[in-house]
Amino acid sequence: MRAVHIKPRVVGGFTGALLLLCLFIRLLAPDLSPKLPRASGFTDDVPSLNGQERTKVVVVITNFEEWENRLPLVADNLEASFESTAFLVTIFVLGEHRRPYPDPWATDSKTNGTGAIARVVLPPAIDVFTGQDSGEVLQNHIDDDTVVLLLSDNTVIQQPSLVARTLQGVASAPSSSIVLAPVTGAPGRWCSRATVDLRRWTLTVATAPSIATCNYVTDEAAAVAALRGAVLKRLGGWHRHRPLLCGVLLQAIALGIQVRALPSSGFGVLTTAPDSAVLAPLYNTPHNHAKRVRLLDERLRTLYKTFAIKLVEHVHDAQSPSGGKHLAVRDAAEWYGCTKTSARCFGTVVHDIPDFLAVNRWTPPCCLENLRVTGRYVMEKLDALGVRYWLEGGSLLGAARNADIIPWDYDIDLGIVLEDVQKIPELRQLKTMQQRAVMSDNGFVWEKASEGDFYRVQFSQYNHLHVDIWPFYENAAGIMTKDTWMKDHRQDTEFSASFLKPLTRVPFIGTNASAPNRVRAFLEYKFGAGVIENAPYHY
Repeated sequence: MRAVHIKPRVVGGFTGALLLLCLFIRLLAPDLSPKLPRASGFTDDVPSLNGQERTKVVVVITNFEEWENRLPLVADNLEASFESTAFLVTIFVLGEHRRPYPDPWATDSKTNGTGAIARVVLPPAIDVFTGQDSGEVLQNHIDDDTVVLLLSDNTVIQQPSLVARTLQGVASAPSSSIVLAPVTGAPGRWCSRATVDLRRWTLTVATAPSIATCNYVTDEAAAVAALRGAVLKRLGGWHRHRPLLCGVLLQAIALGIQVRALPSSGFGVLTTAPDSAVLAPLYNTPHNHAKRVRLLDERLRTLYKTFAIKLVEHVHDAQSPSGGKHLAVRDAAEWYGCTKTSARCFGTVVHDIPDFLAVNRWTPPCCLENLRVTGRYVMEKLDALGVRYWLEGGSLLGAARNADIIPWDYDIDLGIVLEDVQKIPELRQLKTMQQRAVMSDNGFVWEKASEGDFYRVQFSQYNHLHVDIWPFYENAAGIMTKDTWMKDHRQDTEFSASFLKPLTRVPFIGTNASAPNRVRAFLEYKFGAGVIENAPYHY
């Protein structure tokens, strides 16, 4: 049992007597707490071999299911492979919510003449019986110079000498990096190039053009990783990631930690049993395969939520039509943010500043995409009804800049001629039937805004991303005005009706939207000179 050093403290009176009594009882009572299995002769101090310090290796096996795994066979292979090396090895099994059942170890430890090898089944995130968590146990076994090896279930050593050289290279390398290498025979792509854009909440995964550019895996079972304890300690909470290797690599990329890829690792897929019988692939039955796929998807979603990743783009390099620079072409996009049946990804906007701007992030990409969907729906409907409308404020500014929503905007603003409100059935219904909200057949919600005399179209009854519709009317002086003004919006001001006579069209969010004529003059009147080229973060 590990010694606990308590700093002396002077207590007296009843409190002191009570503490002494508790200590006396504790010393006399048997220790009934469950023990983690440890190898005989295993100590926290790294022993030496022939006068040289032995390399301490911690193997963490993850990416397995409690209901189907090959943990004992994998551990037997690791022990046999490390027997003839000078490594001091501890093999950890890192599960997800609970210890594997039944216990995967036939025996819990093995010691040989050149190294002590221990098998340890880690507790879950928090073990209510011992008060331990897996991070605490691992921290007690990993120091700065420890080599940590991360591998999946069903991964075994096929070339012990190559593995030994790799681990020794990691132990002696001065650089703070992670070594990534393939598992021979594993399905899935192991060599990918990932970039994490935290400001845009986006992970981009591309096929790496060479080994030198690999820094990520899309299938955890396809690769192993080795790193020193000093590097691992920079990755707070790393042991909670699932998939573990994907989470460790994402965290490293976000923190700027180098990932070095090797062309081979000496590891391969376990295909035969000790009696030489051919093993069927794991999760081979339709039921177990479907269950495995579902769990992997759930874990990946949880991982992306941990890193606040809302969009995963899969791209490949392609040369531009002009034959010049290479372009990243999107093959697929996976969305992990808000939907019609969930709340939007940010809370109440205070003083026209959403919370994501306070942490130097832009609008989550799912919110931007859902805003585009809502905006196209509203503008197409207004066009079909012959309603006179135009892009207002930051929405017109985004159209002028790049035909899209400004990356940090959170709504779409439209102006509308007041007398045309009656042309819109949903707004007529709100007024004549005194309803608070009207839902369209496709789930959009039209409502009268509580803040004043204007209208709002929500993405859904649950997700309140929205388009604001502001009714304007022309006064006797030829000025477009309205009855509700927003003090936090500097651009919310009256303007000459000549900007709307006639209206024009500009590209915006994939459609041709109605807009004031003389767009630049209109925007500079509202925001100031040069606003198109230098759009402010907050306007």
